Amino acid sequence: MDKRNNYHFGRHVFDYFPWYQYTNDLSSQPILKKEVWEEFKFCFDLFSPIINLWSGNIVRVDKPYGSILGIWDGIARYNDVTEEVFDWEDIEKIRLRILLGTKELADKYLKIIDFYQKYHELIADAIYLELEEDIEIPIVSIQDFVCRGNVEVCMGILSDEDVIEGLKNGNVQRNRFTDSVRDYLIKYNKLSQKQIDAVKKTSCFQLLTNKNIHVFVIKTNRIKNVNRFIDYLIHIGLKVKSFDGYVISYL
Repeated sequence: MDKRNNYHFGRHVFDYFPWYQYTNDLSSQPILKKEVWEEFKFCFDLFSPIINLWSGNIVRVDKPYGSILGIWDGIARYNDVTEEVFDWEDIEKIRLRILLGTKELADKYLKIIDFYQKYHELIADAIYLELEEDIEIPIVSIQDFVCRGNVEVCMGILSDEDVIEGLKNGNVQRNRFTDSVRDYLIKYNKLSQKQIDAVKKTSCFQLLTNKNIHVFVIKTNRIKNVNRFIDYLIHIGLKVKSFDGYVISYL
């Protein structure tokens, strides 16, 4: 078998796994950059199996549930398929083919990776200048953030247009209230601000489900001039919401 292409939908396969440092020696494991992996752990709702780590010569791919990709004597095995592999590029290319098999999925995934790569170091440097130490700056999906009880903050991310589209498309929590608001919208083609805000509050998670939004969660309790730090985040092109000793920043 010939060496397979090292790219997956136009990007090198290693770009998809920034928490690993690879060698091309199959006898040695990729080196885990644990601090990077920790910051990505709660990021991949749609792509959650991709955060799984190699354990010896196997990794769970969970597609279908319980599936593993294993490497034995230069042969990759998953489900009932076997393929010859020459290096870690070949191996991770197989994993990407299993988990991110379409360009649409790959593009959504890479949007998260690129967001992290573009802004994480800029944020980390600013915090280091303030605290003279590195701190964890996790990136999380907006859905995970809502599930932690941060509904009020996430309401600020939703636009009025998001609510209107959500009602039209049925992407809201269905109950008598939202049904009545939807009927009102269909009949009069408008909503009051009070109606919009109420739907945001009751259907925040549903309205955010189709948004590929990821946020950096940054502790600010030790930052002396939080307003200046927020101004810096805005200056580098990020949107910011502040709450209870934290800020979240996002595009």
